[in-house]
Amino acid sequence: MHINFHTYRTIKRSLAQVLHTRASSHAEQHLNTLSLLICGMLGAQHSQLDKLASHAPIRGRKNESLITRFRRFVKHKHISPDAIWLPFARPLLNGLAQQPLTLLLDGTTAGRGCVVLMASVVYRGYAIPLLWSVVKGKKGHLPEALHCALIGRLKEVIPSDATVTLLGDGEFDGVELQTSIRERKWEYVCRTASSILIYAAERVFTVGNLPLARG
Repeated sequence: MHINFHTYRTIKRSLAQVLHTRASSHAEQHLNTLSLLICGMLGAQHSQLDKLASHAPIRGRKNESLITRFRRFVKHKHISPDAIWLPFARPLLNGLAQQPLTLLLDGTTAGRGCVVLMASVVYRGYAIPLLWSVVKGKKGHLPEALHCALIGRLKEVIPSDATVTLLGDGEFDGVELQTSIRERKWEYVCRTASSILIYAAERVFTVGNLPLARG
C-alpha cells in the first residue's frame, strides 16, 4: 500500500487534535515519529521496524537512521500506552458503550521470551487492543494476580454504566478473577475443565456432572 505525504499530514493533524500537541514543541517531535510509524504500518501491513521504515513517507531518508529513530521512540520512558494510546481508547469506548461491550482476554507469546496479556474490545468482527501487560516468560498461564490487575485497569477506562461481557479461554477461570469481574457487575464467559469442583447448596460436584447442552 502506497502512503504519501497527504496521508502523513492527515494522520498527524488528527493525532495532534486528540493529544493536544503544540507546534514546535518537543512533544511534536514525538508526534512526527508516531505519525511516521502509523504510516509505515499502513503501508507495510507489518510491525517490524525495518519494514515500517521502508514505507514511511520521508524524503531523502536513510532507512537505518529511521529505524534507529523508531527504536528510540518505542524505548522512550515517557512513551507509554497511558500517554499515547489511552487518549484514543477512552473516547472509543465511550462511543461503543452505547451498546453492550464484548471484551476479549488473551495471553500469548510476544517478541523474544515474553508473554503479553491483552484485553481487546470487539468491533465489527475485529478485536481492538485496549490494555496489555508484557512480562518475561514462556507461553502458558500467567499468574491470576496479573489477570485481576488488568481488570482493575479496565475499570478505569470503561464507562461505569456500560454493559460488559468478558470472553476468555481456560486461563481465565480463576475464582479471584471471577470475583473481581462480578464486583464490577460485568458478565463473563470462559472455558474451564470438566473436572473443576463446584460447591453449591451444600453439595460438591464437578462441572462435568452438570446437564449442559450447546445453546
